[in-house]
Amino acid sequence: MSKEIMKQFGEWLTGQRHVQELSIRETAKRIGIESSYYCKIENGLRDDLRLSTVEKIDKVFPMGSFIIPLFQKLPIDKTNNK
Repeated sequence: MSKEIMKQFGEWLTGQRHVQELSIRETAKRIGIESSYYCKIENGLRDDLRLSTVEKIDKVFPMGSFIIPLFQKLPIDKTNNK
């Protein structure tokens, strides 16, 4: 993933964590990853996330509210494909 997308993702994660009033440690525990690793993700310092990690994060913070706006910004064909 691009560094800009990872930065945006990290900012989104921070917001989601604050809404739920969770600490970094508590969030990492719920996701099932090390808190230092989660902190790097939240700070946009990791651009090599595995699908399994993304799936774990999605279980705690459903990513539709991040992914849909991201795709809406991309120059993709937005016509109704059938």
